[in-house]
Amino acid sequence: MKGLISELSRFSGKRYGVLVHGNRLIEALIFKLVGGAALEGEKFDVAALDLEAKTNGVVDKMVKIIEEHYADNFMATLFKNTDKCSDIFSKAS
Repeated sequence: MKGLISELSRFSGKRYGVLVHGNRLIEALIFKLVGGAALEGEKFDVAALDLEAKTNGVVDKMVKIIEEHYADNFMATLFKNTDKCSDIFSKAS
């Protein structure tokens, strides 16, 4: 996610806020996409999981959901609210 943050033209806005403050939710959504079975065993191919594309897709969904449902919320406090995080997770899943 550090790479995605450094690619932004400015360090503000919804996408930046999601990447910085929503990192745990992003990780949970990616893990759900990948599934635990993909990580079983002693060896697995991380490159085959295409995590960068999955991360971009998840972040795009989260930004859209936040713009539609939580546009007036501050990102730092939004991601501390478990009810709102649960809602974002279910909508993005």
